[in-house]
Amino acid sequence: MSSKTSLFSRILSILSANVGKMIVGILMTPILVRYLGSEGYGELSFLLSIYSYLILFSGSGLAASVQKHIPEARDIKNWKEMLVKYHLLTSLKIISTFVIFILLVTSVDLTPLFEIKASSLLWLLIGYVAIESLFLVTRSSVMAVGAEKVSEPIYVFRYILYFVLCIVFLSRGLGVAAPLLAHMLSILISLTLLFVKFDRYIPVRRILFSDTKGLPTGELVSFSSSSIFLSFAMISLYNTDLIILKIVENSTTVGYYKSALVIVEFLWFIPIAIQTAYLHSTSQLWSENKTKDLERIASTTTRTVLSLSLVMAVGIMSLSDQFIGLYYGLEFLNAKTALLILLPGAIGFAVARPLYAICLAGNQTRHLRYFIGGCALLNGVLNIILIPQYGMAGAAVATSATYGLMFVLMTMSLRLNGVEVKNLMLESQIVAIFITTVVIYGFKSILSSNIAQLIIIPPVGFVIHTTMCHRLGILDVKSIYKKVT
Repeated sequence: MSSKTSLFSRILSILSANVGKMIVGILMTPILVRYLGSEGYGELSFLLSIYSYLILFSGSGLAASVQKHIPEARDIKNWKEMLVKYHLLTSLKIISTFVIFILLVTSVDLTPLFEIKASSLLWLLIGYVAIESLFLVTRSSVMAVGAEKVSEPIYVFRYILYFVLCIVFLSRGLGVAAPLLAHMLSILISLTLLFVKFDRYIPVRRILFSDTKGLPTGELVSFSSSSIFLSFAMISLYNTDLIILKIVENSTTVGYYKSALVIVEFLWFIPIAIQTAYLHSTSQLWSENKTKDLERIASTTTRTVLSLSLVMAVGIMSLSDQFIGLYYGLEFLNAKTALLILLPGAIGFAVARPLYAICLAGNQTRHLRYFIGGCALLNGVLNIILIPQYGMAGAAVATSATYGLMFVLMTMSLRLNGVEVKNLMLESQIVAIFITTVVIYGFKSILSSNIAQLIIIPPVGFVIHTTMCHRLGILDVKSIYKKVT
């Protein structure tokens, strides 16, 4: 892969994988809802919230560390092999701690608090976390050596296999356990394939027999710890509300609210792809102190992601009734208010994600820890105050406010490290989205069929908006390509 097109190719590969994952999620969610019902879907959402926290310690932070440090190619013999082995072993040690903890609590009945027993489902959850942790570290290692064309097709295969297995298990009446089992088996098979392919880039035999004594473990632990803390704080922004809502309300309410969260997270699939690619691709720019290049990338990316997020948010807002009714069922229209409240904040979080990756790639974590930790704390306080009084709407207000705050904090963090995010062309953005909104609602008033609206309005709105943005100079395709290559 040439240096001229490496970043563009990486983003494209990761974006394609994320699109594949998103499509599987779009197809799977209504199936889960109809098999499990709103209560079962709420219980599954709660379990996956616990998973989100556990995977931080055993997988996500370690994956970010190996992804950042492998490209640095330091003058240490077997640097890549030692890094992979060290992070895999660390993941296994953390998982062993989880197993011991579960052994201590499996006899405790948590039904009065969470309406779920700490028994078989928790064991399935731990199995899912364990296998996923190894997969995350391995996938990040493959990506770090520039082999996204290998890792990302396997990543998509994993979710396709999950889709098939989940339907089989649901049809057998396994209930909430079905998606957990499907995840475990699909990841295990995909992990095996990933190791086979990985052997071409870093021989697995050399990884197994490498000595990790020469590694700067203090530096690795410091970065991993910072990454885990930051990820923990970020994850809490979209899981604290679910957990508190579960305690205060019930599984049915959590199911409704989760459906709103799933819809607004559609705004993030492009920013997440960029975030993943930027973590290892901008690391070298930081090491070479190329702040002007980082500034151009950050500014162009922010302007582009903001534009795309705005048009997606308007599309979701205009078609919320039709989409929720068709996708989840009329019962889930209860989630509409929460959905509309969450949208503004989701736009801010979408724009913040690539900026977060740029900060993390340069190990600029001091300000990040204060900013994101404070944001997570504010999120928790707002949820505790608002949910008991306003339920789902209170959770949405708390979450949306802190989502939006993330963009402000990420730009401040970059500025404190000498990188300005500028030239967002906000006036032109407003003009473009205003015209697009008028066109979208015009088509909505003309089309009487819900199906016709869902089929016609999204592509028409997207074409109108991108055309307007191109005419106004917001989206310069040639400029964007030059920035990412």
